[in-house]
Formats: sequence, C-alpha cells, structure tokens
Amino acid sequence: MIYVTGDSWSSEGWPEGRDHGYAPHECLAAQLQKITTRFVSTLAEPGDSDINQFSKMEKRINPGYPTVIIHGWSDWGRSLDFHYTNQNFSYGDPQQLRDYDSAKAVAHQRVSERLRELDSQFDNITWLHWGAHSTIWADLPDNHIRLFDYYAHDRIKSAKSDTGLETWYKTSYFHSLLPETPKEQREEINRKLKKLTAYKHKHPRYYPDAGHLAWRLYDELVKKISIYI
Repeated sequence: MIYVTGDSWSSEGWPEGRDHGYAPHECLAAQLQKITTRFVSTLAEPGDSDINQFSKMEKRINPGYPTVIIHGWSDWGRSLDFHYTNQNFSYGDPQQLRDYDSAKAVAHQRVSERLRELDSQFDNITWLHWGAHSTIWADLPDNHIRLFDYYAHDRIKSAKSDTGLETWYKTSYFHSLLPETPKEQREEINRKLKKLTAYKHKHPRYYPDAGHLAWRLYDELVKKISIYI
C-alpha cells in the first residue's frame, strides 16, 4: 500500500485548480499509479497541516502490511492549529505563540516528536519526504528518506518557501500574527514572502495559479520515488 500525504501540493486537486490544469488524473498519486502495481491512495487534503495528516495516516496503517508513506511538507504554522476567529495560533501555551522563533520551536517539537512516535509504533513503513508547499522543517528519524528538501528549488530553482507563514501572507491579518516578533525579523520574513510571491506570478508556466507548482513538473519527483516503490 502507498499513501500520499500532505496538503494541496500532494492532493487530487481543488475546485479552483482545475481551471489551471490541476486535474485529478494528473496529480501525484495518479502519476505514481502509472508506474507501480501497488495501490496508491491519497490522504492529502488542501489546506491541511503536517500534524493532522500524520494522525489521519496513523488510522489507516495495517501494522502487518508493507506500506510506503510519501509526505509533502506544508507550512509549519499550520501545525499550530490556527484559530480563524481569533486570527492566531491556538496550540499549547499562548505565551509561546507570540513571537516567530518561539512559535516555530513549538511546531518543530510537536511534529518531530510525533514522527518519532509513529516511527517506533510501526516497523512496516518506508517513509519518503519531500519539500512541497514548504521546505522540510522538522527532524526526521534516521531511517526516513529525504527525497528533496524543497522540490521546486531543485526542479526549477524557485525561491524557497521556508518561513512557515505563506498560508497567511495575503490575508489582512498577516502582520498581526506573532506580534512580539522583532521588527527586523518581521521585515526579513516579509521580504522572503514577497520574493516568493513575485517569482510565482512571474512564472505562470511553472505556477499556473500563481501558488502551486505545475503537476507536470513532478516528473523528477516521481522518478526518485520510483526507486523505493
């Protein structure tokens, strides 16, 4: 069994995406199904977090059956349970979620520990990780395989998505997130996100909807995955 986990970058599509070529028959799972006789199932959902995807995956695993998990990483901010009414993160101690470095450390610890738990719980899984919406930002157990730290950069030399906050960049409340982040650091984060956004808008051939890498460019990713499935 092969499970594809992650967010929209690993999903089977979303309504608005179909107008830009993100159709289910071209998604990552569909491309993989063409090169393997093993069944490929998509658990990935648009907008989902890494921590939530690992919980969904845990419920599907048959401990006695060889399984491959192909996980595409999302923004670390999503793993802090964003609360849309309060327009801020809600996981853990609120005082640790008021500045960028502290919040990132909380997300890092939460997801790294979750991966270690799952790794010790199941000995029948081959784990494959790739930087998708975001770079790989948590610690991977030694036996996990890092395919690409950030695939878009390796494939087309894209600017990197490593701030963990791209999800909220275009929202009206972006600048009120993590309010105790030092001004200089906040400006640097903003510069990185502005650069990434500009790159995506400048290259519609690579990013048809100005947000997601074109699925036809998953060719090198599929080729590398094929080694392990």
